[in-house]
Amino acid sequence: MAFDKIRQLMSDVQNALDPASKKEAINKASGYVDSVDSDLKALAAQNDINIFASGENFKNYLTSSTGIDESIFTKSVNELQNLDLSGLTVEKQASDEDSEDAGFYGILNEIYSNEAFKGAIDTNADGTISDEEAKDFIHALKGMDSNSNDFSLDDIAYAIDKIAEQNKEQDPLGKMFDNFKKSFDNFSDKMLEQIDNAKGQGAVNLPTGGGIASNPYISSNNASQSGGVNSNNAAQTEQTKTPEQTKEELEAKIEECNKEISEINAGTHPDVKAAAEEQEAAKEEMENKLKEDEKVNKETKEKFTKVTDDIEKKESEISKVETEISQTESNLEQGKNTLSSLKSAKDSLKAPEDGNDDAKAKYEERKSELESQIEEQQKKNEEFEEKLNELKDKKESLEKEKKELETQKAELQKEIEKKCSDETKTAIQNYEDKKTAVEEVKSQKLSEVQSELKEAQQQLKTVEDEIQASENKKAENTFDADFDKMLGHILGSEGGFSDHPADNGGATNYGITEETYRNYTGNPNADVRNITKEEVMDIYYKNYYQASGAEEYAKNGDSAYAFAVFDAAVNHGVGAAQKMDAQAGGDVDKFMEVRKQKYINIVANNPSQQVFEKGWQNRWNSVYAFIDPSHQYENYIG
Repeated sequence: MAFDKIRQLMSDVQNALDPASKKEAINKASGYVDSVDSDLKALAAQNDINIFASGENFKNYLTSSTGIDESIFTKSVNELQNLDLSGLTVEKQASDEDSEDAGFYGILNEIYSNEAFKGAIDTNADGTISDEEAKDFIHALKGMDSNSNDFSLDDIAYAIDKIAEQNKEQDPLGKMFDNFKKSFDNFSDKMLEQIDNAKGQGAVNLPTGGGIASNPYISSNNASQSGGVNSNNAAQTEQTKTPEQTKEELEAKIEECNKEISEINAGTHPDVKAAAEEQEAAKEEMENKLKEDEKVNKETKEKFTKVTDDIEKKESEISKVETEISQTESNLEQGKNTLSSLKSAKDSLKAPEDGNDDAKAKYEERKSELESQIEEQQKKNEEFEEKLNELKDKKESLEKEKKELETQKAELQKEIEKKCSDETKTAIQNYEDKKTAVEEVKSQKLSEVQSELKEAQQQLKTVEDEIQASENKKAENTFDADFDKMLGHILGSEGGFSDHPADNGGATNYGITEETYRNYTGNPNADVRNITKEEVMDIYYKNYYQASGAEEYAKNGDSAYAFAVFDAAVNHGVGAAQKMDAQAGGDVDKFMEVRKQKYINIVANNPSQQVFEKGWQNRWNSVYAFIDPSHQYENYIG
């Protein structure tokens, strides 16, 4: 890209050893800049799109087309988070002349209307701009003009200038508009990742395209001041849940299902309650008709009414027992699934090889833990089974009593129907129909909820299997290393001073970019070649080992996973490492698979990075072998 070329030429100027060489280097640099400038102007004129020839042109275009001063467009980051920036809202607010923000929305609407910008902002390509997409766009660009607290037209102008340089280098013959759109789309994606990865840190050497230093358009200082992404960022909301989080959600779902079953049996569920109210109204009508019917003797009517009430009371008792049975069956099913997971984990736990005392200790500890949990769960399950049998016996007894009452009611009803009026017969039949309707509603709702309950229980079983398998892996992994050992391995991958022309991070030493070092020292002229060992350790420890969460995993005894996270934070950026962590959920093998795929995607999206591909593959295998000596080198490049 033109920006990289200029940076290389300026480096040549700084490294020139004598006045003559320096003058020659300056002439080359200024000549190249002039040629880029003139070619851009010619290209813009050729394609009749002067608004993209420079950031200043685009600013002038916006302000002249809207008649609004550019200062109106400047907003603080906090202000922006409280606004709805979706396309529909922006268009509506822009036309509201009474709104104090009409000018801001007017300019933003003009940006949204531009096909190039719309293509970059509308990341899901559905033809509309959502509030989330707009705020992602703002996070990508704010601070470009060195003021990270505000978003202004200067940020957009700066981006256009840099992308215009990309276009010139990529396509000297023309079609600037198409290239602008593609470049900006790519630029926006990269910038979102940069801001997401910032998390308040400076950058380590990231030729991967995954960290701050990998993008030449933004300093790590600006990025770090931005304070990371807002909670509206889609990258955060799409993070994969850990198995533990999924387990909590499923347990809550199961509890919710059991509660709904209880409401259905008790008749307080909205659907059942409506049908029950109709039954109650029909019962009242039946009793009134019986009282009015003089053809039926009083004693028979009273007996019939009483036995009807007794049956309903008995049904209420049965419903309560059924609720307890359902809850106990649910507990027993979960208990059986948990027991199955524990037994499976115990059977699959691998004993260590002879001679490794630490490994044996971890194995015995895990085995003892599983045996204790299995014994405890077996006792719980036995209690559930005993309670379930008692409840089923109780239900059987109540149903027997109910059947006897129903026999009495049937005999009384025959006697009544021999003498009563047709109206009374109709009222009795209506009550029976309404009662049947209640049972049908109950049955239907119970079937629906029990189906959801069963599905949640099956999913929970799968998650519990996954959690136990992960715990086994931790117990079987004998890798143990403190920060010093981990850093020693990482520095072996990062090497010493480097200034590779294809490396977006620029000059680095021990993997630390010059920009990061300058931010750390507070000296804008600091030379990363002069970094001390103490400074290297301090930067890595605070900015990556602690910030990524690796330190916490190490404290909890999972050094293998801690190292995987730490090395990923160094190589890809803290935010990217945290995303991998969220996807892997504590499983080191899954973490390494996610990281491998990231390397593959980097090259697929940016072929210029292929020069680093073999090195990344070596690093990936080196990390794996460091935490698992049995790892066999994998040539995933092919």
